[in-house]
Amino acid sequence: MKHHPKHSLLLALLLLFAVLLTACGSEQQQAAQATAEAVAPTIAAAAEELAPTIEAAAEDLAPTIEAAATDLAPTVEAALEEIAPTVEAMATQMAGGEGSEEMPAISCAEPIKIGLITDQTGALAIYGAHIMRGFPLGMEYATASTNMGADAAMMSYMLGDCEIQVLVRDDQSNPEITATVGRELLEVDGVDILVGTVSSGATATLQELARENDTVLVVAPAAANDITGATFNEYTFRTSRNNYQDAVNICQYLTTQYQTFVQIAPDYSFGYGGAAAFRDACTLYGGEFLADDIF
Repeated sequence: MKHHPKHSLLLALLLLFAVLLTACGSEQQQAAQATAEAVAPTIAAAAEELAPTIEAAAEDLAPTIEAAATDLAPTVEAALEEIAPTVEAMATQMAGGEGSEEMPAISCAEPIKIGLITDQTGALAIYGAHIMRGFPLGMEYATASTNMGADAAMMSYMLGDCEIQVLVRDDQSNPEITATVGRELLEVDGVDILVGTVSSGATATLQELARENDTVLVVAPAAANDITGATFNEYTFRTSRNNYQDAVNICQYLTTQYQTFVQIAPDYSFGYGGAAAFRDACTLYGGEFLADDIF
């Protein structure tokens, strides 16, 4: 259908009308109403003038639309017939009627063991306390059961007929202790999954142990970039944020308040990763670092 020049006029008038209504606040309602009343006759006249053109175009297109529908009908009908059994079966299962099957019961011949390593008595114990509150809550939510463990060192949850044991170890954020308790959990207790730890440096040790033993490591809450960067391996699954996610958010604000910076950071992987992230992010947002980072 050939473009009619008055189409543009009508669209422009309608757009102007809409913009005027949208832009108006409560104090401008009277002005907007007056404008609307003023342009209403013009819009009505344009619509009336275009009506024969629109009607003629619809009549021109009708045979084409009808022919296309006729051509497609066998294809649509065949597709509906093909998927009908699947749709019917799904509807029956969702309704719980004849032919529906219950989810198979979850069971395991031996308990599933999770080794949870965190800092309970070291310099970063405040973060360990967060884990010791949050992880049990997550287990309760995931299993819809409560802890049946005898003490804080061994929690126990039931998922169906399968027991999930959580063996808790304190590494005091000391990489040597992390390595010791990690090996004990893997080689003596036979855990299936490792979770931890607070210290990024200690977590790097856990990553290597997990790789050597083909065991999944869920990292939380260590934040060093290297965990999913330089030291990453296929057994690492990260749930915590990293240094760059902290830095980008904080520097976006800091650089609106300050222009120059000097960094002091701890002398291990978290500190180095944090310093690199903040230097990059704050520089990106216009900040300037006046000296080398102090570790």
